[in-house]
Amino acid sequence: MTPGAQQALRRTMEIYSSTTRFAFACNQSNKIIEPIQSRCAILRYARLTDGQVVKRLKQVCDAEKVEHTEDGIAALVFSAEGDMRQAINNLQSTWSGFGFVSGDNVFRVVDSPHPIKVQAMIKACWEGKVDAALETLNELWYVYMMRDVMVLYLSLLP
Repeated sequence: MTPGAQQALRRTMEIYSSTTRFAFACNQSNKIIEPIQSRCAILRYARLTDGQVVKRLKQVCDAEKVEHTEDGIAALVFSAEGDMRQAINNLQSTWSGFGFVSGDNVFRVVDSPHPIKVQAMIKACWEGKVDAALETLNELWYVYMMRDVMVLYLSLLP
């Protein structure tokens, strides 16, 4: 939310503070302007473990009868980075868009390079197969921002 929008929200909060309570969820509280922060009780939560996210996603899939694969659930967990809201939003978007939750479909929805492609490129470099590595790099280059590829690459390092 832009600072201007936050200022407008602050004014709304001031007008209706006697009859209304507000609850906000954000990933970066430092991006919330001070006047709003001063009117809120700030609660900080740690990111969820992968196991917790998997368990909840499977419960949602069972309850909503969402067809999925294990690699689809793993892709949702990987792309959400411990954020359950993000995981469920990505699940809903993938299911709505494709009608089936697989790893490939999830990575299409989140517009992120598939880790297997990046790993294959790294492996080709390691094995001295420069042409294969460049071919994979070219595929990624024309589809994704290099920042996304590098962030994924760094997350795959031990």
